Amino acid sequence: MDYPHITERATEFVVIIALMGAGLKIDRIFGWRRWIITWRLIFVTLPLGLVLITLLGGVWLGLPWVIALLLAAVLVPTDPVLASDVQVGPPASGEEYEVRFGLTSEAGINDGAAFPFVHLAITLSLLTASGEPWLWEWLTFNIMWEISVGILGGYLVGRLFGWITFHIPAETKLVKTGDGLIALSATFVSYGLTECLHSYGFLSVFVTALTFRNSHRSHDFHEEMHDLTEQIERLTRRCCANWLRAEMTLSRFAFSQRL
Repeated sequence: MDYPHITERATEFVVIIALMGAGLKIDRIFGWRRWIITWRLIFVTLPLGLVLITLLGGVWLGLPWVIALLLAAVLVPTDPVLASDVQVGPPASGEEYEVRFGLTSEAGINDGAAFPFVHLAITLSLLTASGEPWLWEWLTFNIMWEISVGILGGYLVGRLFGWITFHIPAETKLVKTGDGLIALSATFVSYGLTECLHSYGFLSVFVTALTFRNSHRSHDFHEEMHDLTEQIERLTRRCCANWLRAEMTLSRFAFSQRL
């Protein structure tokens, strides 16, 4: 609460690094039929969970309906993208069982499906009292614009970095450096660009990772990039956890001193 800007940026950093690593490790080629389990989770399970949690919050907990909707939008996405134990294995490892694939792929896409309802709850809380129209802006901006630009921006950045890494003349190929930091660069460019365009940066980073991986699926360099992103993710998560632990210790000490 004392450092909201730092907390927000640190959390975003951990999530986008985790999304890049998750996208790079998915071996399955993107397709509507191949990814059918993902679409069931996104278009059936997620909306169903949203409705049920909203009803529980409004009826059982007695929350205002707008707050219940916000609570549901925050809780309904499954996010094993931050839990590597239930994700698919490293690139080309063969550890891509159906349940693991479904959880990993859904976790990468669900931000684009859940964020509009977070914005819907916030919009309703701000505009209901004033009586201003909100539905058209929510449909056109929070759904159509932010989702489509996030997907398109992520795809273009992924294509660009895939071409730079694997397909430009051999003497300047970045893949020859063996430096997985290129994945970190792609993460920052994808997230920063789409956020500047007021779209969903998390969704964009995952699409970038999938497109990047598809540019040369069998290359060993994907393993190096994945390993680097995983190490950075774990290091950052541990640093954030230690920082929060230190803040809690200082707060308790200050409270005890006041007593």
